[in-house]
Amino acid sequence: MRRNSILTGLAIAALAFVVLPITIARVSAAVRGLAQDQPLTTNPDDPRFATFVYDVVSIKPYKEEPNATVHWMGSKESPDGFILHNAPLTQIIAQAYRTEHSKVTGMPDWMIKERYDMEAKMEPEVADALQKLSPANQKLARQHMLRVLARDYLKLTFHMETNQVQIYELVVGKSGPKLKPADPTAPEGGLRVSGIRGGGTLWEGKGTTLSSMMGQLTYVMGRPVYDKTGLVERYDFTLKYTADRAASAGPGADSPAPPDEAPPITTAIEEQLGLKLVSAKGPMDSIVIDHVEKPGAN
Repeated sequence: MRRNSILTGLAIAALAFVVLPITIARVSAAVRGLAQDQPLTTNPDDPRFATFVYDVVSIKPYKEEPNATVHWMGSKESPDGFILHNAPLTQIIAQAYRTEHSKVTGMPDWMIKERYDMEAKMEPEVADALQKLSPANQKLARQHMLRVLARDYLKLTFHMETNQVQIYELVVGKSGPKLKPADPTAPEGGLRVSGIRGGGTLWEGKGTTLSSMMGQLTYVMGRPVYDKTGLVERYDFTLKYTADRAASAGPGADSPAPPDEAPPITTAIEEQLGLKLVSAKGPMDSIVIDHVEKPGAN
């Protein structure tokens, strides 16, 4: 009897030894295909990201914190998860599906007005695999994870519509670009946005492409902005402008800034980057929500 128990125990241990490496191997195989730093895909739903999902998700209505000394709202990523705090769930859909040339429509009122706390955690092997991806593929993998979360926990379904709208095209100015080529051996630093004295805004690009600022530029200008410069290398650049002087009427409509202030954004782009915004017509994708469910407390 004891011998049978020992054999049974050994069999179970052997089975666990076989199953566990298979699970890890699947994640590792996906990483090997994505960690080559090659432009394999720009689609977050590419099958190579299928293993990247959140293991545990908690979504609860936000409760006021009367004794808190600091109140913040928004979202942030951690090496093994994602946190939404004191914010509407529209942020989840926006981050999961929106690009710099799209918008989300058809949201029910509760999704816009009600605020939630959400915490999503990955399994350790998934978090380890994520850190081995290139920065570009990490972004796509995280976007895929939010898409799966929205489908599973919010029962989200939607369709796409495309319309021709007023846009801006970013082109090279008459005097040529004023961009400093980045050190090719340095890692990509992305775009950092911060405030400066006098109500101005500072953009700092470190070892990044111009495409990294298209989303922020679209937000500031209030229209889709398409990169038509033909400049595809990585650059270091800074852009200082006065945020409240951005002209909604379009480039050329800004009034001159006082000498001690940063210029309006369209002027700053020409003077500091050697680029120019030109009005045009182009496509705008709309993510139209067909169905979404309010989450229960979990």
